Amino acid sequence: IQLPYQVADKSGNQWTIYQGGWMQMRGNQSMFNQGGMFLINGQQASARGNTARLDEKTGELVFENMTIAGFTLTRRVLVDKDDSSVRYVDILHNPQAQDVTANINIQNNTTFGIDAGQVIPDPLHKDNSIGFTAANPNGRAFFSMFAGKGSKIVPSISYQQGNNTVQAMLQVPVPAGK
Repeated sequence: IQLPYQVADKSGNQWTIYQGGWMQMRGNQSMFNQGGMFLINGQQASARGNTARLDEKTGELVFENMTIAGFTLTRRVLVDKDDSSVRYVDILHNPQAQDVTANINIQNNTTFGIDAGQVIPDPLHKDNSIGFTAANPNGRAFFSMFAGKGSKIVPSISYQQGNNTVQAMLQVPVPAGK
């Protein structure tokens, strides 16, 4: 598939996925300026060419074997037209001969300043945060999930009131060759 890849959802929004897998949303009441930006040690993934593969079985846009900070990254991006949502699955591989910890930053930028945001606690470990939600002045909301319930890797989620950036920082140990 040639990039950028565009998908319209049933709410009238246009989702555009760019090289490296980050996205933009445009429409009547779009929620994101940019989303799904993935960095390791401050570096973005580099991809060969301006293409991705469409998985015919799942409908996911697949970015395979991108290099980033000594790792290989595969991103699977699914735009759900019915739910007006996007899901990312990021698969990180360490080709090195030693274990390495990846300092990951995932960033989403909203189209509005966040006045009332809320970090979502893990239902199994109330002191751990796994997601974030906020609403715009028109009553629409967004939700970002950065870890699953009971996750061993706990993200540090940050935002500033009035600002439009939400970041999740994770330290992910990746064994050699895994």
